[in-house]
Amino acid sequence: MNIYLVGTPVKLNVDFSDSDGNPLAVTEAKYRVVDQDSKELLQMRSFDTTLGELTIPSEINTIAALDINAITTDNKLNFRTREVRVVEFELTLQDGNIVPHNLAYAIRLRDPLIAGLNSFQTMSQATLSSLSISALSAWNEASLDSKISALIEAYERICKLGFTLVDNLDLLSPKDFSALDARFVDALKKAQVAEADAILGGGESTLMSRKQGLLSQTIGETHETYQKGMPLDLVVSKLTMRYLSGFISTNKRIGRA
Repeated sequence: MNIYLVGTPVKLNVDFSDSDGNPLAVTEAKYRVVDQDSKELLQMRSFDTTLGELTIPSEINTIAALDINAITTDNKLNFRTREVRVVEFELTLQDGNIVPHNLAYAIRLRDPLIAGLNSFQTMSQATLSSLSISALSAWNEASLDSKISALIEAYERICKLGFTLVDNLDLLSPKDFSALDARFVDALKKAQVAEADAILGGGESTLMSRKQGLLSQTIGETHETYQKGMPLDLVVSKLTMRYLSGFISTNKRIGRA
């Protein structure tokens, strides 16, 4: 999916064809624009099928302004730095049938990474962090948007781990995150880039480091369940774990079977 900068017009090439690539005999076309939640942003209107392209105006490609100070644990999911736009066509064919046809693209903030919301650092900070990691292989060749997606996924993976300094990383607001120990934050930044590199296919990927691990066991009347429900190296790569090793909690919960 193509990704464009927020607040800019987007020009789309329009080619009406079926799933086999055969051109459709379109006599009339209409379209509207909706977001990822199917909220209508541009009402249904006619489209000149002879043009071959369509420009979505900049005002349709906006994202609500983010006030970092307004982001809390309870409302984090309400804030987005990337969104999707779907152009929904209704095509009337020569035989009289009306068929749907969609074109989708994404928009993002110039830097969609916000520490404490969907990342441990901004994109510029991640670039700086990468300079301290010699083992990176896929990172340097990846596109900017691929790096952003990988960093967000890396953030989500690392948040699944248990840490000694904080119970749930993903529940921290940006304000909470800014108050964390500086050494811990530095380790998180480097670990995030290392994991992003693994996600992009570089170095020691997560799949390479996966092992069969004990999730729980019952011995007599005692039932043991290990934190986070999976072995640590099933969540992130070994290089990521090396950066986080001094902050990982290995506690387990023990209860009655």
